[in-house]
Amino acid sequence: MTGKTWLLGGIGDVFLNRPDPERAFDRCQASLRAFDLLFANCEGAFTDRPQYAPSAGWRVVSGLRNAAPLGPAGFHVLSLANNHTLDAGHVGLADTSAALRGQGIATAGAGEDLAAARRPAILERAGVRVAFLAYSSVYQPGYEARAKVPGLAAMRVHSHYYIPDWDAYGKVEPGVRPQVRTVPYPEDMEVLAASIAQAKTQADLVVASFHWGTASAPAVLLDYERILGHAAVDAGADAVFGHHHHYLRGVELYGG
Repeated sequence: MTGKTWLLGGIGDVFLNRPDPERAFDRCQASLRAFDLLFANCEGAFTDRPQYAPSAGWRVVSGLRNAAPLGPAGFHVLSLANNHTLDAGHVGLADTSAALRGQGIATAGAGEDLAAARRPAILERAGVRVAFLAYSSVYQPGYEARAKVPGLAAMRVHSHYYIPDWDAYGKVEPGVRPQVRTVPYPEDMEVLAASIAQAKTQADLVVASFHWGTASAPAVLLDYERILGHAAVDAGADAVFGHHHHYLRGVELYGG
């Protein structure tokens, strides 16, 4: 690696759907271009031929012209692993990927099959190779990629509802509000560790991105967020980016 200093930036959810998409970044253009390598989450599908997924609720879909400003704005790599990536179906995912890559924007976290969805995006700055892996724990049924089916790289989570031991009255009162614990699927955590280890053989730095948490309570850190974040670092990730809440959240320093 060289001794040249360069700046890595992480943005949360980004999506355009407006009459003047070319003006979307006017007020923050200078800030975006200050980064030598800029990551964000592409929170939706860009396509002119949507095939709406039956499981999609609130659809985040706009025409291809809305994708055009992302490259000029300074984005270099975008995650496609989130709960709106497949809102316009497999065609929408393909069109979004093509629109971004056509501008020179790398993508991670979704693809034409499971292997592609888990494949890192690798970029180089000043002689330093950086691998980006992206996953989502927040997604509609059917959005996950499978062996021969397009979709996103899912990081599945179990939810456990229980009455805690300290709530003695809760055990005898019907309808009491339970506590919720969240735990990632062990087999998915094995995939995470193996993917990061493999990425470390291809790059000098690894960034792990997760679409996670509850948007309705952005200040609450769920169990699985901390578990996955720490597991990613323990496996060799140099930074972990989280998104989904549309708010600024805290930063933790862990393991250096």
